[in-house]
Amino acid sequence: MPRYDAVVVGAGPGGAATATLLARGGAKVLLCDRSSFPRDKTCGGGLTPRGVGAIERLGITLGERDARRVDGVEMYGPDGSLQVAFPSTSSWPSYGLVGRRSVIDQKIVDQAVAAGVELRTGVRVIGPLFEDGVCRGVRVRSNGTVEDVEAAWSVAADGATSVVARGAGLADTVSSGRGFWYTALRAYFGPVEPGASMLEFYPLRTASGRWLPAYGWVFPLPDGGANVGVDIPHAPSLAACPSLHDAFDGFIERLRKTRPGFEDAAMELPPQGALLPEAMRGFRPGAPGLVCVGDAAGLITPYSGEGIAYALESAELASSAMLSAATPSDIVRRYERALREGYGFQFATALRIMKAMRVGPLAGIAASIGFRSERLLRAAVRVMAYLIEDAPDTTSAASRLYRMVERAWPG
Repeated sequence: MPRYDAVVVGAGPGGAATATLLARGGAKVLLCDRSSFPRDKTCGGGLTPRGVGAIERLGITLGERDARRVDGVEMYGPDGSLQVAFPSTSSWPSYGLVGRRSVIDQKIVDQAVAAGVELRTGVRVIGPLFEDGVCRGVRVRSNGTVEDVEAAWSVAADGATSVVARGAGLADTVSSGRGFWYTALRAYFGPVEPGASMLEFYPLRTASGRWLPAYGWVFPLPDGGANVGVDIPHAPSLAACPSLHDAFDGFIERLRKTRPGFEDAAMELPPQGALLPEAMRGFRPGAPGLVCVGDAAGLITPYSGEGIAYALESAELASSAMLSAATPSDIVRRYERALREGYGFQFATALRIMKAMRVGPLAGIAASIGFRSERLLRAAVRVMAYLIEDAPDTTSAASRLYRMVERAWPG
């Protein structure tokens, strides 16, 4: 039976980064994925300044051919748009990047292999292996053969529908009703005139003009194309929301009519969809011998559906805990505490806001005010991208906004 210090399931950003950091710490690591690389993935492909900072800490540089630099956010309303640059901070760069996931993920996988990680693709994981309440590895199927891979630690990095996390009882299914889920659909289009170097967001409305807690996006790619998609709640009770495919088709039609440089853009391949579990709702970060990172831990912000930055940062937190030489239970507690301290306040606040926008007129009010106030939009961008360096109890504008929300939507 093979023996590793860690087996990491899923070679996306969270998994490959975790494997890299563990190997650099001296661990013998197996990284496995059911796909061969390079491979694409349903995602906006956008790195906010937090994500850029995390990928740079891995020692990875994304060149001009790999990713396009974006300097902020442009929000489109019925009467025009507002542009807001990413803020200058001492902790992160003041720009973001957009690239194809086939490129970004390959860069991180290459870094893992260079660190000494053993990479196995074409491997389908059946589930985790537990003995006396401790995860001892995972069971995999490869080339028709079933094999038990034994490891001191297992890492679930296999996405929103993680087989490992669900097999360990750490993650809900979307049908449970306990989580907070969105759905996204995206495709690549080209050529697309990029306009300003911004992440373009388009809040969505119904045919009658009612604002929805949903948005469309256009993110410019370095090859002259664009990543285009929509993000809507996975909540059948929200009768006002169209179906995912109807929302996508309507958004593309809107872009062809209203966005300069998009009318002749062609879709490369049929759109791809994904489920987005947000704010860790319905997820637990680990059990003795097992930790979950990225989407497998529900680490997606409800504000924008951003997940890459949190996948990379959770890789740092998980690998640090696993390399601490503490007991299995202490390692899980340490990791859970780090996630709570890092994201608990932000996710809880975001969850309250997004829930309120689903059931009341707040979406329309927020859109109406936001499209008229550059100052408010600037604060919103800082909060949405979580570019806040101070503690929530300080006097910064972003912190005051957080406290206002805390009072307005308790519990």
